[in-house]
Amino acid sequence: MKIKLHIGAPKTGSSAIQYFLLRNQKRLLKDGYYYPDHSHDGNKISGGHAELGKLLVDGDIDSAKSLIGEWKKEAQKLKKVMLISTEAAFGRSQLISHLFTGYDVEVICYIRNPLDSLVSRHNQMIKRHFYKHDLQHYLERVMSNMNEEVDGTVLSSWAELIGAKNFLLRFYDSQSFSGGSIETDFLDCLGVKGFRARRYKLTKERINNSYSINATEFKRLLNHVLSECHEEKTLALKIDRSLQQFSDTNVNKEKRPRCSEQIYNELAKTYNVPLQHAFD
Repeated sequence: MKIKLHIGAPKTGSSAIQYFLLRNQKRLLKDGYYYPDHSHDGNKISGGHAELGKLLVDGDIDSAKSLIGEWKKEAQKLKKVMLISTEAAFGRSQLISHLFTGYDVEVICYIRNPLDSLVSRHNQMIKRHFYKHDLQHYLERVMSNMNEEVDGTVLSSWAELIGAKNFLLRFYDSQSFSGGSIETDFLDCLGVKGFRARRYKLTKERINNSYSINATEFKRLLNHVLSECHEEKTLALKIDRSLQQFSDTNVNKEKRPRCSEQIYNELAKTYNVPLQHAFD
């Protein structure tokens, strides 16, 4: 059984890819891929196959195998390649290897500049996870505990585990995207090109883009009074939709993150060197 597994990495356009694939399920079937259903919220953010992702996070291998088995039956009935997308798999190469024993697995992964990734992660934590600290504080914490998901260590683990020929690594960079977008670039990863690729419905909306700097700071301050109880989570989602709309229509021109020059330079030295080794 052949499987294409998209694992992220986090903050590399996964939400846009997942929404695009969901909208084009019927077209994907015509091109040989079965993409199981999943839901998305008001901002079109889904987490992809989040049900499988949660089982991976919980370490519930038996339930994960059962879910994959259900998808496998459908893929075999349709005589299609199974296409799965979940960022929860990114840092769990050993678990995935055990879970997909006996399958022919090819992994698709995007990677972005480590510093850009850290700034985007901080933004996402404020957006969705009630994080209260500013960028400087966050980056100082990162310096004391290197993030293997950012520095390239995870990439090396995947390549060693499943073999370089089965690990398709792409750069998350608009200048590098085949066809000019993350969606068309992903289709290229699937071998869908030219006339066939032009039949897909591209997404015009921005999906899970970072907040503007002002919106990020506003939400960070709000997080001091919001809590994660059910009622306030609902309120937080409404706030998120409003701030996302504001950010998407007020694109911030400031390119440099708001942190000290010293911490920026230290992070560049710390993360860029091991990431470079990952591609050697």
